[in-house]
Amino acid sequence: MQSCAFVNLPYDEGNGREIIRFWSSGKFDEMTNDGALFPIQGNLFEHADGEGTETISLKSNYNQALGNTVRATQGGINIRRGTNNTLKGKIILGEDVPGAHGLRMSGSNHLV
Repeated sequence: MQSCAFVNLPYDEGNGREIIRFWSSGKFDEMTNDGALFPIQGNLFEHADGEGTETISLKSNYNQALGNTVRATQGGINIRRGTNNTLKGKIILGEDVPGAHGLRMSGSNHLV
């Protein structure tokens, strides 16, 4: 997914309204050589609140989030499960929005 703009997506209560979510091998923390293998690159998330917790949610192995910008958005980038994910070149500007955060992660062997 490259060069998309996710703008003015309102907050709504409840889980499951992540702006981007990937589930694949690794979603149960299994250590395999398989995964979603998905690039998330050069995207803008502005006032993209969704569920208010997870703007990008990775629940798989071997994904790349490169050069994304998050502005004035509730939530943040989350590696919930999986291994060997790469996050580089992100710009995260909370702009005093309640609940805005940078990065939350679990799993192992990630490159940030």
